[in-house]
Amino acid sequence: METVAEDLGITRRQLERAMRVAGTTPHSYLISARLERAVQRLSDPLNKRRTIADIACDSGFSALSVFSKACRDKYDASPGQIRQRGRQPHDRHEFPETD
Repeated sequence: METVAEDLGITRRQLERAMRVAGTTPHSYLISARLERAVQRLSDPLNKRRTIADIACDSGFSALSVFSKACRDKYDASPGQIRQRGRQPHDRHEFPETD
C-alpha cells in the first residue's frame, strides 16, 4: 500500500481513509482485484489447459485454499465450477471500480 499511496502522491493513512470512505479496505480491494483477474483467466478458453492452482498463483494468491475460499465467499462456487461455466459467474457482490 505504501507504493500505491506514493504513486498517488498521498500518505498511506490518507489512502486508507479514502478506502474506508469508499466502503473497503486495502486488503479487501486487493483480494477483489486478484479474484477478478483470476476469474477472467479461468473463463478464458485460452487458459483451459492451465491448472487452477497455476491461475491462482499467477493472479497473486499465495495458496489455492485462499483462492478457493475467496471464490466461495464471493460467488458461492468453487474455482472448478466457475471454470465449467466458461463465463464470469453472477456476482452476489459488486467488484469495486479498478480504473
